[in-house]
Amino acid sequence: MLKLSVASTLAASLLATSASAQSQQSVTYSANATEAPQRNLVQPIRPGDTTQPRGAQDSALSDALTLLVKRDYSAAYEGLITLAQQGDGRAMREIGWMYANGRGVTADPAAALGWFQEAAIAGDERAMLILGTALARGLNIEKQPEAARYWLQRARASDERKIAGSAADELRKL
Repeated sequence: MLKLSVASTLAASLLATSASAQSQQSVTYSANATEAPQRNLVQPIRPGDTTQPRGAQDSALSDALTLLVKRDYSAAYEGLITLAQQGDGRAMREIGWMYANGRGVTADPAAALGWFQEAAIAGDERAMLILGTALARGLNIEKQPEAARYWLQRARASDERKIAGSAADELRKL
């Protein structure tokens, strides 16, 4: 199976308005050429994911993520916005993804970056990587190397190897 890197996939989603960016989204291809590609819409919550919710929010986030997978974007947005207002970084990041890709909302790269920034401030390590990558590459925002370095260094400190590795790769490019 072919997978694009997290940073490349998320950076590409910020360019949702161009046709070439749409083709760079994370897609899993099966060995059977007659099957349609399956899009990776939502990263699952895994043990060790520091953004994994606790307590009562756990069920609400799980329900909202299930709605995203089912492509019921308007219902997912309602659940996510409630959680985001309560300070849930994962919910903020998913709303950013929705704005970056125009899923259930009008595509708005500036709003997406705003949500990714809020999620990063709330401590979401994936959002730190997304925001740092966008700032480093100048994706729908002026390049800001110092701000990019700050967020990428925080993402590099992640316990999740995929995030830390992608952040280290982006830092080397600065």
